Amino acid sequence: MKFLFRHTVLAILSVACLLCFSPHVQAQIQLSAALREIVAVDLYAGPELRAFAVGTQLTGQTEGLSLPERVIGLTENGGTWCRAVWFPSQVDTSTPGRKTVPGRLIPPDGYTVSDTAAALSLPVFIYEPGGQTADTISQLQTGEVSGLLIPLGASSDILVSFAGFQDFQTVIGTTDSGDSIFCSVEYDSSTFQTGKTGWNQLSGRVSPPEGIGIADHLQSYSYPYYVMDPQKIDLSYFTPRSDGSYLFQWLYEVDDPENFFLEYAVNGSSWTAAAPNSPGDGWFRLQENQMILLASRQWIAGNTYAYRVRYRGEISNWVEFTVTEDGCAASLHDGDRDGGDRNQQVIPNTSNSTDANQSTQPSQQPSQKDLPANAAQGSSPREMPAGEEETQDRSVWSGRRLLTIKETTESGFYTFEKHGIRVQIPWDAEAFASLSEESLLSVEIRSLSPSSFSLEITLDGTPLNPVPEMSITMPYSPSDPSAVFQIVDDAEVALADATYSQTDGALCFYVQQTGLFEVRETRVSSGLDRPASQAVEDRPKHTSLAVGIGVTGGLFLFAAVLLAILFCRRRLKHDC
Repeated sequence: MKFLFRHTVLAILSVACLLCFSPHVQAQIQLSAALREIVAVDLYAGPELRAFAVGTQLTGQTEGLSLPERVIGLTENGGTWCRAVWFPSQVDTSTPGRKTVPGRLIPPDGYTVSDTAAALSLPVFIYEPGGQTADTISQLQTGEVSGLLIPLGASSDILVSFAGFQDFQTVIGTTDSGDSIFCSVEYDSSTFQTGKTGWNQLSGRVSPPEGIGIADHLQSYSYPYYVMDPQKIDLSYFTPRSDGSYLFQWLYEVDDPENFFLEYAVNGSSWTAAAPNSPGDGWFRLQENQMILLASRQWIAGNTYAYRVRYRGEISNWVEFTVTEDGCAASLHDGDRDGGDRNQQVIPNTSNSTDANQSTQPSQQPSQKDLPANAAQGSSPREMPAGEEETQDRSVWSGRRLLTIKETTESGFYTFEKHGIRVQIPWDAEAFASLSEESLLSVEIRSLSPSSFSLEITLDGTPLNPVPEMSITMPYSPSDPSAVFQIVDDAEVALADATYSQTDGALCFYVQQTGLFEVRETRVSSGLDRPASQAVEDRPKHTSLAVGIGVTGGLFLFAAVLLAILFCRRRLKHDC
């Protein structure tokens, strides 16, 4: 028995040592514990303050209360959806003042939360009808708007078809106390004039909830719109994009791209035609009734650039951009510039500031530091340094260009775009540590389907190693914009969660590898569904944890077999 006991103890100690010194098992145990504790809460509730009259009985169905049914519980490694229970009937509405609706977070199975973190609250403002205002809105959070594109002669009924305009039926106001609250905007339909082309402003008035005042200079509000002739191409409606390009939109349908020519002039020179629909040449990309101007990413400070379109013998109006060290200004012109017809149009400011009706040049022009680095190299759009190449799927940049970008710009990354897919690579990546002027960086982006593409990156003919964390934006049309989006590889392994922007019609995500990428949609079916970040985060961790459990089970099985062998040998010796 002493022999058997001694060997049993040794076997158990061996297994315990293996478990204690296994980094994999230790990491999984620590990770599992960290994921299960909710340490903070994101209410995800929009503007904080709700306003109600004295005596209003607050319930979960009270109009305007809009208590969130689920909130995000934050852990040290991510977050998870949690159910929220509210108790609005506990609010004393008999007297005016700022009150709070109490609530409590209910974590899903497997998660714990402290009483402090589980305590929820949302502010409400109880006001006396007809009484004095207790707080005043001193700022409006309206953001940037691109304006509406309206057909010539359209009635005001068309406004209901614009989702972006519907979002501006209400704006968010910030009070002197720091609270945010919804304010309604009532527009004057008589200011909606579509009898002639050009930029106009739809005037409105901001009305805060009763009991909340608003500064006089914030009461007027306006929304820009451009009236366009749908029978011709008009370059008056355009917006800058984050990559330095410009998006032009019109109402006329272009069904013959081979006869579509972009003409340009630099510093007042003669008009020169670019190749038709030639994204590979870095000029523009045509998509039915819109054009993405790519040449703007190569502008040089101190120059002016004019553009117009020639389609089936007809010439559009032209737009001129003046690029300075501080940014870029644009102006629109009718007629033939060479003939001296320069009827300049004023482009309205697309941001609503305190001077809501002020008309100036667009405020959304990129500054010089935001322009791509090749715009600062002193070359024209068609010049290409030795060894460099631009095709439909691939960009090859020299080390000289890359080093110049790093020295002359402040963006922090190299930007490549093909097929609308934009890849941003940080220039301080470890792989670029030995970069020389003779180096060649090749980035190949192939669009495989509306939901998938491949990415290959090489430096001097060798796959980039190590691959840094890259930001990728791709155009995407989801079946359900509220779904959870994941990026998977060719082995169906989840790589990242993606964020969808309805404004840009694009997904954005971060990855640290190359190869094939494909979008997967998961519809949110209940209030306890996890956000995309947690879903992606959990999949590899659960897999790793399963492997760890399998290893642990194997070690215990090995110990059991060893004990059985020792026991049998002992019995055999005893029998002999």
